[in-house]
Amino acid sequence: MPYDPNDYRRGPSPEARAAARRFRIDTWRQVNVPDTRELKVHLDAGYPVLFGAVVDDGFLQAGRGYLWDASRGDPSGRGHAMVLVGYDDTRRGEQWTRESQQAA
Repeated sequence: MPYDPNDYRRGPSPEARAAARRFRIDTWRQVNVPDTRELKVHLDAGYPVLFGAVVDDGFLQAGRGYLWDASRGDPSGRGHAMVLVGYDDTRRGEQWTRESQQAA
């Protein structure tokens, strides 16, 4: 089903629903996000970590390799959902890898 931000009422077709079944979430748990050790344990086990943050335009316009600093942005930002998928302790202290999709 192609996403149309102007048509929020239309749902996926029966075929799309059937194809999506294999990606269904079997279980979930709450993670203590401020505890980086706990985050790494979940990521090392192959579990993604979903989270949200208040972000500014600088974050939304950031490209690959950009290190965002919330203290320099507009404090009246908006919420943004992301998925943490990995980390690299050898780069810039701690480098977190996230996947993000901006909603219209």
